Amino acid sequence: MNIVNKLTLRHLKENKGRTLVTTFGIIVSVAMITAVFVAMASFLQLFADVSVVSDGNYAAQLSDVKLSSLDELYKDERIETVGLCDENYKQFKIDNGKSDRLATGSIGACDDGYFKMFIQADYDGTLPKTSDEIAVQSDFIEKNELDWQVGDIVSIPCGIRTMRDKDGEFDVTGAYSKGEKFVRQEDKQYRITAILHQNNPTSEFAFLTYSDNLKANPTVAFQLKTLNSKSLDVVNDIIDKANPGASTVNKELLYSKLSFSSDSFVADILPLVVILLIIIMVASVVLIYNAFAMSLSEKVKYLGMLSSVGATKRQKRFSIYYEGFILALFGIPLGIGAGVAGIGITLKALGKKIIATSMINGVTEQNVSMKVVFPIWAVLIVLGLSIITILISCSIPAKKASKISTISAIRQSDEIKVKAKTLKCPKYIKVIFGYEGELAYKNLKRKGRKARVITVSIALSIVLFLSCNYFCALFANETVAQDSMPYQIGVYLDETNRESAIKEFENIDGIDDMYSVTNLYYFVQKSKNYKNNFEMFTDNKNLTNAYSREFSNRFAVLINMLDDDMFNELCAKNDIDSKAYYNSNNKCKLLLMNNVSHTANGKKVFTDNILGSSFKEAYYPEDNLQFEITDFVKYSNAKPCNLNNIGVISLYMPYSQFVKVCKNINANDNQLSKYILGIETTDHQKVTEKLNTISDDGKYSDFSVVDFSEQMQTFNTIALVIQVFVYGFVALISLITIFNIINTISSGIASRKKEFAMMKSVGITPKGFNKMIMLESAFYGIKAVIFGLPISALISFGMHKALNNSTTTFSIDYLLYLIVALVVFAIIGMTMIYSVKKVQQNNIIETLKDDIN
Repeated sequence: MNIVNKLTLRHLKENKGRTLVTTFGIIVSVAMITAVFVAMASFLQLFADVSVVSDGNYAAQLSDVKLSSLDELYKDERIETVGLCDENYKQFKIDNGKSDRLATGSIGACDDGYFKMFIQADYDGTLPKTSDEIAVQSDFIEKNELDWQVGDIVSIPCGIRTMRDKDGEFDVTGAYSKGEKFVRQEDKQYRITAILHQNNPTSEFAFLTYSDNLKANPTVAFQLKTLNSKSLDVVNDIIDKANPGASTVNKELLYSKLSFSSDSFVADILPLVVILLIIIMVASVVLIYNAFAMSLSEKVKYLGMLSSVGATKRQKRFSIYYEGFILALFGIPLGIGAGVAGIGITLKALGKKIIATSMINGVTEQNVSMKVVFPIWAVLIVLGLSIITILISCSIPAKKASKISTISAIRQSDEIKVKAKTLKCPKYIKVIFGYEGELAYKNLKRKGRKARVITVSIALSIVLFLSCNYFCALFANETVAQDSMPYQIGVYLDETNRESAIKEFENIDGIDDMYSVTNLYYFVQKSKNYKNNFEMFTDNKNLTNAYSREFSNRFAVLINMLDDDMFNELCAKNDIDSKAYYNSNNKCKLLLMNNVSHTANGKKVFTDNILGSSFKEAYYPEDNLQFEITDFVKYSNAKPCNLNNIGVISLYMPYSQFVKVCKNINANDNQLSKYILGIETTDHQKVTEKLNTISDDGKYSDFSVVDFSEQMQTFNTIALVIQVFVYGFVALISLITIFNIINTISSGIASRKKEFAMMKSVGITPKGFNKMIMLESAFYGIKAVIFGLPISALISFGMHKALNNSTTTFSIDYLLYLIVALVVFAIIGMTMIYSVKKVQQNNIIETLKDDIN
């Protein structure tokens, strides 16, 4: 080891505080980078595990495969397993079922390969080995209240399921359809060899049997021998060669191996990951660079002495890189360990929460768990980014170290370069703040580069925190559903049954309220070759300045068909005559909610110019169904204003008028086929079961029930996951920025020991000294805020334009900006006071005699 490296190690040992500060900066930086990639890899693995349990352990499924292509699949050396299934093997309807819906279904016939890939749940017994054996789904037995056991011989009525429409009769397969007929052809005897406990990949089949002769147009699934980043290309190549009629790729399974296409979910989140990493690296570079820069200031004299005895520029420059290397040897492993441990604890808790919501059928804590994954590709990226961050942080101090000469190091001439003219203090500072203010101002000017480093460092801390906070808020807004539906259950029924069904529902215990949530939904996306019906929503003359560019690319429009009493109440709240909306025979008049932010003080979206605009129904334009916007309504946090999500253009009209107009113009039957009833309840499971019983009775055609509570629970869980990461990241960035300010200020004060001792030696009073320090703090804070706040606003605006896909306007959180400014002043002031108190403990004479800067 050469003398320069020995002296570098000695310097690190002697300045334990500075060494620990720099190492801590490296640990935090590496931990945050590690957390990003461990979280990404772990969630991709969770999605893969969930996909296996819910869909099956396959790479792709193919249908309509020719026999020659099927033989090639068996011969392909890249394929581990090929499985076949006849999804329409037999149709059945048992005699002793609870209802037609529960008693009817399909029998699937599979081979061993298909069983291997698609039986992912626990089961009693053994899987079928002959065509006289079956596996039965346990929920089929439970819902039909059967006493079937493994080993029982059961008789299954098999035959043909049909339905009739205006074009004639057609066969039905899969789930039961209201109004279908069953033609019995045979009673097939089966021995139950297995009872499957919620095997979601085959949940469409109540029964599974075995067959080794399935080459007549079966569904084909295959799994690869090796899964890696090239797997998607391999799968696509196999599919192209097989030339099937249709195919499905298990993308979630391939994502876990970083195998994805440019239009995939992973490709969509990569820009967000890149922005996140840039923020982390910038914050880290600022923190670590300051530590190395302060270290360089403390080493100036000994580097000058090395120069006097022949040390080359390369050796002096390498001493800084060597210091970075030594610290990285400790900081990187500790940072990786801290990152894995921290994110591991978080992911375990979040994964348990996600799985506990039962957001995916068949996925439970028994068959899926959140694994903390740190694959080799993530390790290499973390190491690479960590090393790059440290090298960038070292590069400027290393360059400066190489230029240090003997004379300049002894005289400190490079530390202070100032002309008398530069030190001239504005008169207003002396008038306002007195002699101490003038001294504080000149101190900042005299320190030149050091003062600028401190100011820039504080300003960067402000920019990092505010821009990071805005990015996280924007990410959360774009990813999570903003509104919760006020109703928990949706009932879909034919319009002709509306009144009788509602009357029956009134007798169901547990229903608190019910109302129409029928709507027409249009998602409009800008296209050069497509002219839509909604130009009035993008015309600048119809938009306020705040929203002049918000609907230029894509937006959603929802026409809400309200029950008459709810519509009339909405009109009354907005001083509108409701009678005018029932008179027209051939046109639907609409109210427009002039608010998409869903806040009471939200900015207006449209000008009065839009009133009177008309447009045609977009799905069935041949029906000539016309809509006209006639008036505005204000937003209120109550029905019907909260029926639609944030960012949606909400329109309202009475349902009865919609039906009347559609009948008058002989509109397409599809316009009137579905009435959607929203039901509010505190016991969604009980009410859903009662409504399903009504569905089983078959009294109402096209009747279906959807329990939205589980969906909302899923949304809430996703929101929780995102909020934990968002606010956790903001908290870490906050700690880094605060630590950076404290480190920068305290280091600057520590390097001025002799300066302060000299001031005291010439008679500055303790009160005057403290006033000078406080004013210096104020000047640092003012300069940092003047630069930091506007730059933060500009960066936030840039992120809004680059990432914001909703129809929310850009706005600055002035209260947050004010709080950040006040906190910066407080941190600077408290840090300077604390640091000065430590310096004041030194003896004046001993400090002036000290030859070490």
